[in-house]
Amino acid sequence: MAQQHKPPGMPQRKWRELLWTQGLFDHEEAVREINKRWKEPRVCPVCHQNNWAVSPEIVRLWTARMKNAYPCVNMVCQNCGHTMLFNAAILNLLPEGKS
Repeated sequence: MAQQHKPPGMPQRKWRELLWTQGLFDHEEAVREINKRWKEPRVCPVCHQNNWAVSPEIVRLWTARMKNAYPCVNMVCQNCGHTMLFNAAILNLLPEGKS
């Protein structure tokens, strides 16, 4: 799936809402937020490579009883497939009032 880019002049709040309706988030914003938080070295704990890709779609991590789901950003090592999830709400990627 190709990355989507915010139309010029569209408020960030509206952009987030539009993406959310499609199960997506602002990819560039997600990468910025992850980079702010993830300190060097950014190597995979499995294969020790630094070759990551961020999925453009929201991943929902459901609790065992399927009562709650956490919206997550999916980050995958392109060498071995190890996957990390970042909570999209904590990264401030969700529209207001969504979780």
